[in-house]
Amino acid sequence: MSESTVATMEAEKVYKTCESELSYFAKLEKQNGDKTGILVFMPKSGKWKALEVPATYKIRELTEAETVEFSQLSVKKARKPLSVKKARKPRVPKDPNAPKKERVPKAVGITSGLKMLAAWGLHISINIDKVGGRTQTINDMLVDFPAKAESINRWVDAYLTYFNTGRIAGYPRLEKSKFWVLSNDEKAALVTRRAENKLKKTAVPPAEVPAA
Repeated sequence: MSESTVATMEAEKVYKTCESELSYFAKLEKQNGDKTGILVFMPKSGKWKALEVPATYKIRELTEAETVEFSQLSVKKARKPLSVKKARKPRVPKDPNAPKKERVPKAVGITSGLKMLAAWGLHISINIDKVGGRTQTINDMLVDFPAKAESINRWVDAYLTYFNTGRIAGYPRLEKSKFWVLSNDEKAALVTRRAENKLKKTAVPPAEVPAA
């Protein structure tokens, strides 16, 4: 196709730019002396971009294939659905007369006056180096929190890990972890507990009763 300049462009007619390897569909916006306003079609956005170029800016007419291509792009643009903003649900005003939620205060130790985690830190620090310190820690916690007997007995060793790793405020992480100094009674109870756990794991299911 023969080249020409934007100075020869006709209104509403689509051309192709040919000033560089990148070629765009373009049409005339307005002639303005030495400068010409053109609209360049941006394929990604599907919008026309206004540019001002010299009157000597090169363009050319479309080939048949380019005419078909442009018509398809125009159809796709026309069919593109408009984005619809979702309407926000109106906020329900707060009822000033609604009853306020009562904050449930956390349990505080009877003897220590501390919250439970801090109390664990206190009693472990006092008893950790004593023979039988594990049992003594449990007993001290039971006096402090009598309503928490089940969790105290269940989690005593877990809170020792908290103590060793610095997860209780006021007790920094220990370079070398400490362990319970078990009394003879505690050792015997531990052996019995391990045997019971082993028995549970290896227990033989009851034999099925044969049908009469």
